[in-house]
This record gives sequence, C-alpha cells and structure tokens, in this order.
Amino acid sequence: MSESNKDEALRCLAIAQQHRDNGNTDAAIKFGKKSLSLYHTAKAVAFLEAIEHSSSSSMPTPTPDPPPPTSTSGFSPSLSSTSQRTPSESSTSQRGDPERVAVVRRIRACKPTQYYEILDVKRGCSEGDIKKAYRKLALLTHPDKCSNISGAAEAFKMVAKAWQVLGDAGLRAQYDAAPEADPLSRFSQGGNPASQAFAGGAMSPEELFDMFFNGGFGARAGFGGPVFTASFGPGGFQTHPRRRQANEGNQENAAPTTPFFQLLPLIILFSISLLSSLPGIASLFATPDPGYTFSPAPPYSSERLTSNYRISYFVDPKEFQAHSIFQSIPDLSRDNPQAGATSSKLRIFEASIERGYVSSMRTACNREFESKEQRMDQHRGIFGFLGDPEMVEKIRQEPMPSCQRLRDMGLLGP
Repeated sequence: MSESNKDEALRCLAIAQQHRDNGNTDAAIKFGKKSLSLYHTAKAVAFLEAIEHSSSSSMPTPTPDPPPPTSTSGFSPSLSSTSQRTPSESSTSQRGDPERVAVVRRIRACKPTQYYEILDVKRGCSEGDIKKAYRKLALLTHPDKCSNISGAAEAFKMVAKAWQVLGDAGLRAQYDAAPEADPLSRFSQGGNPASQAFAGGAMSPEELFDMFFNGGFGARAGFGGPVFTASFGPGGFQTHPRRRQANEGNQENAAPTTPFFQLLPLIILFSISLLSSLPGIASLFATPDPGYTFSPAPPYSSERLTSNYRISYFVDPKEFQAHSIFQSIPDLSRDNPQAGATSSKLRIFEASIERGYVSSMRTACNREFESKEQRMDQHRGIFGFLGDPEMVEKIRQEPMPSCQRLRDMGLLGP
C-alpha cells in the first residue's frame, strides 16, 4: 500500500463514521473496509471492531423452543394445532394495509433531504398544503399503525423531519436557497420552538407528532376532578378518564375551607404558567434575521463579506438597512461591506452564515469524494487485474472544488 493512498483512506473512514452516526450500518462497514483496503490504519480496524461488537450485542438472544408434550398415544393435539395455525398468523403479520405499504415504500425511495418529495407536495405549495400532507402521512406511517410494515419507522422519521423543515418559514427559505445542505445544522435563531427542540435532539418524531395533533400539552394536572390522558393505539385517538383517589377518612375530619383557599392551588398554577411563558411571548415580538443568499438573485443584490472567513453573501439592501443589525454598525463603517469587527450583532449574524456555508461545503466535498471513489472503482478491475491504472490515476488527480475551498479556509487537511 502506497503512502499516497493514506489520505483517501482517512476520507473513507470519515465517510464511514458519518454513515454510522446516521444509522446506516451497511454503508459504514462498506467504507470502513474500503479504508483498510486503501491503507491499513489502527483507527479503521478499531472502527470496524466497534461496529461488529455493537451489532452482535444488539442481536436478541434466541430462546429455546419448549419441549413437546408427551402422550401415551404419541400424538400431541396442541403441537398439531399450533403448526396448523402458525402459517396463517405469520402471513397475516407480514401483510399490512396496502395503502400504508405503498406510502412507506414511496417515502423510503426518496433521499433523506428530498423534503418536498417525501411529503408529496410541490415547491411552490402553501403552508396549509404542507400541513395537510404531514397530517396525512404521519397518520399513515405512525409505528403504532405500521408495526408489521418493514421500514415504517424510518419513513415516519423522514416525514417528521420534512415537516420540521418545510413547516418552518425560516428553515424552508434556507432549504430552498441551498437544497444540498441540511438547514438544521446551521439553524440557530428564529423559527418555532418545536424545530429548535427537534434539531437539538430534545424532541423525538413521536413528540413532534404529539405536539402537532394534541397541542403539546403533555402535563397532567388536576385538583380533585378527573384527569384525562390521551393515547394513540389501534383504535385511533382515545381519551381515558382517571379519577384521583381521595382519602375519605381525611375528608371527613377536614375542617371547612374558604373559597379563596380552595382556589389557591389554581392561582399558583396559573401564576407559574404565566411566568414560564413570558420568554416565549417575548420571542414572538423579536425581529427575525434579514434574509441572504450565497449568489446574487433579486432582491438580494447587495454583496457583503463575513469578517472571519471572508465569505461572500448577498442581502436585500432595503431590508438590511432597515434592520437593527445595520443600525448597530457605526456610521463611519456602514459603507464597509466587511464591518463585522465594528458590531457584535453583525458578528453573530455572520457567524450563522459561516456555519451554513461550511456545512454546505462539507456536504459537497463528501459528494465529490464519493463520486471520485466510485469512478476509480470502476477502473481498478477485480483484485487488481483487468484494471486501468492510468485512468485511476487521472481520476485521482481531478480537482475537488468544495474540498479545496475547505482547505483554503483551514478546515480540511492537505
């Protein structure tokens, strides 16, 4: 193995780690083995051993079949009836509603970031169309309804993520501007709290589903009256009354109370709820960040440069000059397209732009590398035979613009 393959081996290992983090074990193993074939490293060996150990530990322990019952005649009625019943039950469990199966297969055929295709809506659709599409698909792919359909859980997660991005105006605008990049990785300010919680890992697809259909009221509270809980099961949405058990002996001996003391718990609860909602109410009146693009397009015609990496971005001059970020720039520096050093608000805004740009460059770099690897594999032959080494070397020397841009920024090794 030549030393020139070491860099490509490390890139293959990085892609394998990314696939492992996304739950794609087969692709992680594939790129891990490819890394070892290019250049033997201890990191690649440890990575593959960790995946094999994780896979073996997650496999369920088989339980031995119970011994067949014995009888004097040598005939076991229970075993016979079980063997006759098993094929029917097995075939029933593997079927599933045809509509749900078709929907799951269609969603799974989409790429993870094809959010419009996942929800089966057009790019110019309204917010109401997106909401209707999520409502329909979330109900069709919910794990409680699709326990016997392969891939339903993954489809449910894809639908939830598509709703999270397209259901938020800010995230949708970022996704439309750069579909190749994940808008969640650069989302930092604005938007609804549900999107922030889901992006940060604090909210699962099931919790997002519950917030959409049940209004997000998961807390149970009651003072003597019935408590209602909601559940989603085979019969659809159901509410179950559950009465609070009171101590009858204490009630008989309790002294009479005034109406004020009876209402005091409610007053305290209302006060706590009001105080906890103040930050959310204040965020409703916060001014969102101005829009921007990485290439000029009406009305984003005014070019600016970030102060750290000097990344070029374009803003709407009317919107930007009316924003508080522009007002925070000193008068003498407002004509300077790179004025981040003079305003803390502008530095924070440009930091989010740089995170989004770097994220899109990393995604594009990985795609360039995977494309080059696939093309070189086609010319390597089988075990080194019948290959075209000259074509392999020619492809290896081809430039990768996105990766080179990251190197120029000092974010990728040589």
